[in-house]
Amino acid sequence: MSLSPFIHIDTALIAQEASIDIQNMLAGKPKDVIAMRNLALILNDFVGADTKDDAERPPMDPIALGILHTAMTEAGIVNSTVRELLTDAEEIVKILSSNDPIVEVPRWIIGQMRDFCSGLSKAITVECANRRNLNARTRRW
Repeated sequence: MSLSPFIHIDTALIAQEASIDIQNMLAGKPKDVIAMRNLALILNDFVGADTKDDAERPPMDPIALGILHTAMTEAGIVNSTVRELLTDAEEIVKILSSNDPIVEVPRWIIGQMRDFCSGLSKAITVECANRRNLNARTRRW
């Protein structure tokens, strides 16, 4: 089984960089939104945030959906259905894509975005490590 392009160590690195950039933004340091925008593009491709019709959405990898849910839960974003999860993901894409999120969005939501990015990085890293370990064990047989 191949990994979703969303579940890639590069995505984990971009998410962690976005988390650091958001923390710096909250601390009043100069803002850098490149990692946030790159993560927004990756998320947009995964969830089809610019797709209005559910039938046109890209197919959803259940492991990737679980990772997305784990990251949202870590940020305190609660959703009880896949539809809610995707709606929340669309909102995250909008916030991460904004020109000046610290001005456009309440600070507590910016804090949630930081926690989401950090949680996403951790969840993807764990899944990549699990896959690597599984592949190493499988090759020995």
